[in-house]
Amino acid sequence: MPFLRCLYGAMYASYALTVALGVAVFILCHIFFDPSMWDIIIALTITLVLGSPMILRVSRIMWMNIFIKYDPEKRGANLK
Repeated sequence: MPFLRCLYGAMYASYALTVALGVAVFILCHIFFDPSMWDIIIALTITLVLGSPMILRVSRIMWMNIFIKYDPEKRGANLK
């Protein structure tokens, strides 16, 4: 079950990307606007809900690239 281990690891990478995106949105809100607490909560919620599919895919790809090495000899083996 190496794929399941990859998904568990991708959860940690997803958490890190989500925190980084949330901090970035928070800082950008404070630089360009003078937001209230509810404005920040709404901005974070919209950003994280719309960005979650991208974050999940990028985190899975990032985690796989760390531990699964590309082997050009195996490329297309399933296609033949």
